[in-house]
Amino acid sequence: MKRLLKKITYRFFNLTLMIVLLVGMMFGFTNSVQATAYLAGSMSDTMTNIRDNTAADHSIRWTLPSGINFDVTGNTDTMRVDFDDTSGFTQSGTWQTTDFTLTANNGARTLTVIAVDQSAAPNIDCAAGVTDDEVCIAVETDTHIFTIKPSSGFTATTADQYFVFGILGASGGTGVLTNPNVGADGNFVTTLAECDEDAGPCTTTFTSTHSGSLAVDIELNSTDQVTVSATVDPSITLTLSTNAINLGTLATGSVSSQTMTSLTATNAVGGYSSTLLENNDLRIDGSNNIDDVGIAGTIDAGTEEYGMSTDDGTDGPFDIITDADCASVFNADPITATAQTYAGDTSGPVAGETTTLCFAASINATTAAGSYTHTLTFVTTGIF
Repeated sequence: MKRLLKKITYRFFNLTLMIVLLVGMMFGFTNSVQATAYLAGSMSDTMTNIRDNTAADHSIRWTLPSGINFDVTGNTDTMRVDFDDTSGFTQSGTWQTTDFTLTANNGARTLTVIAVDQSAAPNIDCAAGVTDDEVCIAVETDTHIFTIKPSSGFTATTADQYFVFGILGASGGTGVLTNPNVGADGNFVTTLAECDEDAGPCTTTFTSTHSGSLAVDIELNSTDQVTVSATVDPSITLTLSTNAINLGTLATGSVSSQTMTSLTATNAVGGYSSTLLENNDLRIDGSNNIDDVGIAGTIDAGTEEYGMSTDDGTDGPFDIITDADCASVFNADPITATAQTYAGDTSGPVAGETTTLCFAASINATTAAGSYTHTLTFVTTGIF
């Protein structure tokens, strides 16, 4: 059987402000002339926002008095969090189980909220189930009291260890808990209490056996939030391994080939696209050129044809066909005066992607003698 503290020591505790992330408050205890035991240890409500008239999440922490636990032995215990409802907090929407989290035993035990019941006061009971580690939440929509009830099969929590009750009043399901709408900065009191072993029972009449309170600082046009901004300029680089491709002296009995690489680096979040185009066919003059290979063709010895391939086979498809090794079977596409994609990525940033390009040509017995050239222009575009 749990015990009550037999006497009250009148002590005053200093109010201490603790900032956690955006805001967190650690508070002292209030004194009372009632024969009741205070909650032990520090109580706190860490909020995601202290700005007035703004929805916020709450992470509320407390510890029961020494030797006191939370259980269903004898009479079912309940605990509650009571927000200031006098020109104070407001709530809206429909509370769901996903709007709440609860841990016990210094965070080592996760309790599951399986049901939520909400209505105007009085509403301090709900269907908590029969399985260990299950609880339900009863919400009074007008007084903003949240009552926690354990399941009938609940195993007692460890005494002298803290609870953390999360109310996702801004980021949870559809339940919303909004900070007071104030005309000036102010403190609002939240009361934490346990109904312990009361034969009432606690699910019918909540008798505060152990209690404590904390103050929440709500700021008008709060300056607790600092906006940090920075700019990163867009960047992209294209590095070609060479500015000249020499296919050598072409012969009817073989395919001549040569490779080069194209390396792209960019901080564009959408990746990049690399293209190339020609100024004209590979030719001596306007009437003598090496024929383009057919689309998605191959360069074959003894046939007059010229084309290229890319080894980027993972990010395409691209306009230029893929060939993994630029050897044996020379897969190739014709190079045209219209920009053709040969590499790219649909996501970024890209620290540095290298693509190998293969150029190949072959001739037949009637290919005109001479020096054949054309110029290719490479363009890489970042998708910012």
